[in-house]
Amino acid sequence: MESFLADPHPFKQGNVICLWYNKETHQPRIVIGPDWCFCLLKIALLDGVTLMVIIGGFYQDLLTISLIMLTLLLLENIAYFTTVLMNPGLAPRNISGHEQSYLKGVSSDQYCKLCRIIEREDK
Repeated sequence: MESFLADPHPFKQGNVICLWYNKETHQPRIVIGPDWCFCLLKIALLDGVTLMVIIGGFYQDLLTISLIMLTLLLLENIAYFTTVLMNPGLAPRNISGHEQSYLKGVSSDQYCKLCRIIEREDK
């Protein structure tokens, strides 16, 4: 609770960089990491090879095929970056909303309001 109140929108959560938080849910909209270097390597290798094929098509006077390939490459990059930069499921940072949704399934005799803890069932 103290860490949430001190910084509700941290730049880093573990090995993940979090940007552009939602003000209501305190969830990051853009998440980078932890393996961001592999994403750049994929873009560099595949886009490099594809662009060489597209440029070769322009030199061979295959303008229609080259334009179709260029359009597909742009759409693939947009879809890839949308997927890569999405929140992969980081734990919610909105403490009150998380507690309320979790506590709906807990009976009142299991929860201590003073201590704010839930009694274990196996004791």
